[in-house]
Amino acid sequence: MPHRLNFQTDGFSSVDQLGFGRSTETLAAMIRDKNFSTPFCIGIYGDWGTGKTSFMRQLEKRLQEGGGEPRPVPVWFNPWRYQKEEHLIIPFLKTMETALEREAKVDRVLRKTLLAAAKKIGRVAAAIAYGLKADFKLGPVGIEFEAAKAVKREEELDERAATAAEKLSTGLSSLYYDVLNELEGAVKVKGTDTEAFRIVAFIDDLDRCLPEKAVELLEAMKTFFDLSGYLFVIGVSPKVVEKGIRHRYRFLKSAENDADHGEPAIRPEDYLDKIIQMPLALPPIEGGRKEKYIKSLLGKSDNFIATAPLALMVACVGDNPRRVKRFVNLLAFTARLAETVKDAILADALYPWEIPAHKELIAKHFVPLQYVKWCLLVFCYPEEHHRIKGNWRHLVDLQYAALQPLDAVAEDDLQKAKSTGLTVTGNLKKIFLQEPPFPDDEWLVKRFIELNESTLVEIGGLQASRDVVERYIPGDMLEIPAGIFLFGDNKEERTIQESFELDVFPVTNSQYRAFLVDHSQGSEPRDKEKHQLIDFDSSRVKSKHGKYQVEPGFDDHPVTGVTWYGAKTYSDWRSAKEGGNFRLPTEEEWEKAARGEKGRKYPWGDNFDQTLCNTAESGIGTTTPVQQYLGGKSPYGCFDMAGNVWEWTNTRYDEAKNLKIIRGGSWDDASEIARCAYRLGYFPALRLDTLGFRCARTSKK
Repeated sequence: MPHRLNFQTDGFSSVDQLGFGRSTETLAAMIRDKNFSTPFCIGIYGDWGTGKTSFMRQLEKRLQEGGGEPRPVPVWFNPWRYQKEEHLIIPFLKTMETALEREAKVDRVLRKTLLAAAKKIGRVAAAIAYGLKADFKLGPVGIEFEAAKAVKREEELDERAATAAEKLSTGLSSLYYDVLNELEGAVKVKGTDTEAFRIVAFIDDLDRCLPEKAVELLEAMKTFFDLSGYLFVIGVSPKVVEKGIRHRYRFLKSAENDADHGEPAIRPEDYLDKIIQMPLALPPIEGGRKEKYIKSLLGKSDNFIATAPLALMVACVGDNPRRVKRFVNLLAFTARLAETVKDAILADALYPWEIPAHKELIAKHFVPLQYVKWCLLVFCYPEEHHRIKGNWRHLVDLQYAALQPLDAVAEDDLQKAKSTGLTVTGNLKKIFLQEPPFPDDEWLVKRFIELNESTLVEIGGLQASRDVVERYIPGDMLEIPAGIFLFGDNKEERTIQESFELDVFPVTNSQYRAFLVDHSQGSEPRDKEKHQLIDFDSSRVKSKHGKYQVEPGFDDHPVTGVTWYGAKTYSDWRSAKEGGNFRLPTEEEWEKAARGEKGRKYPWGDNFDQTLCNTAESGIGTTTPVQQYLGGKSPYGCFDMAGNVWEWTNTRYDEAKNLKIIRGGSWDDASEIARCAYRLGYFPALRLDTLGFRCARTSKK
């Protein structure tokens, strides 16, 4: 395998790759200073994946490398490992006991002192676990313990230790200060107030705990934050603490907050300020260092290091170190899979019927640089990737739109760019400007799509702003070219003699309201076939107190409950307002616009995807905004041609009964009915809350 890129673990790094060195060196020097006063609490603030654990591990390493008196003894506690424990304070004390015993094995000078301290802390932990009554309060915070449960613990006491613990617990049950004295005395030189050593307790991964569990630990440890000889370094996500505070104090309100929608009296920021004396927020990775970091993650994969656009990756993948690793993992998986597919195709072991041109495409474009570009699209722009999965041409449309402003782009490509209805900016534009471009070839684009069919990426997780802007609005039209296309379930060849324009979206309630308001100012309208139209109200547009109003929240939904005559009269009105011959499309025009020349089953392809349209499978139970399913557009760029609402056409279904054909299915119909080839006939005077329309117009010459 020529590309040796492989997965990167989410584990911490003891080597400074993110620029923490100066901060950890400064903190370590201050903690080792004999004039440094305890107790003290340092907060390392950062969201998920920002490097809190790496920062704290590097600080721990520096503390162990340096000297100083009293000697700092690191104790590492991961509370998320003990979430099933009823009270986290007990495993914390047992962790401290174990750490001191381990330290005693390597420190001959302090061995006796460390072992004595471990024994004292162990006795306190045993006493709390074994003997304290349910009403015992450790400091101002009530912590309930049950001896019956305690004796069943994994570290069950032997008979001798149990006797000692029972005596100690009896003496401590009413005076929690004796517990503190026992813990404080553990780090002092016997009979003095001098610290023999100081415990530096690292409490990490609070953001992996349930928020209420994280706050429970902080509550229980408030007492220990006041102990001389103890220093706490807490890795914390303020968001987790905020959720925990809101949960724990959800029923407690201050007087001024009584009417403030249930806001707690205790604010999360105030809560942390009272615990932490020195908050440090981890900074984002600066550009130059991030480039080195990404290069280090690429490892020895020479082909990627030689050809990968590092500056492009730096710009796109964000500043969160864990997200950077996840991007590299996606790239590693995609590249390995792509090389396997490539080798199989070139050896005729996969798709043996493929033509030589396809082999040339796969050899030319299944290369590291294209893997990087494709993975940046998948990872950084998951919404666009989702659209590409539903309609391969969306990738080409994005590329044309990104290239549009360049003088070197061919005029033909510029015209295609204008027809996409997209504006591409920012980092997404940079991806497409990176040579070579993705080819306008369905076979090859689908091979890229297959590489990440199962990939799950958080929607909206990385984009600071939307780099793709849909330029279309209701009322815009697209040109559908004349020519041959495949029609119906049997895919018979039909010909559209003249090119025509079709609405990008179905007519909306807001558009239809404008028509009703305009007509209400004039005479009663009649259509050209002398069918008098008395009631122009639709399902969501009603006349109230002499004024037409759209039901709140439905302005951009497709209009429904309009007869064929009403839709036709709207088209006539639009012709007068905008100029040109507006009309309802024929069913052949509608079908070509919906499925393209090659007869797709659905506008986006042959496989149904309920995330690309509003059908019964969505379970929504009503219409949706016409711009909601942008990934489900047709080959020519029209939206909502499967589901949402049926659409009137200008073609008769049955000459005898004068039925008019409707197309597209609706929010109330299953996927099979929403197929582009499915057709029904309805009486033109009928109204349905699942039936709307869009307009066509003969192309301007």
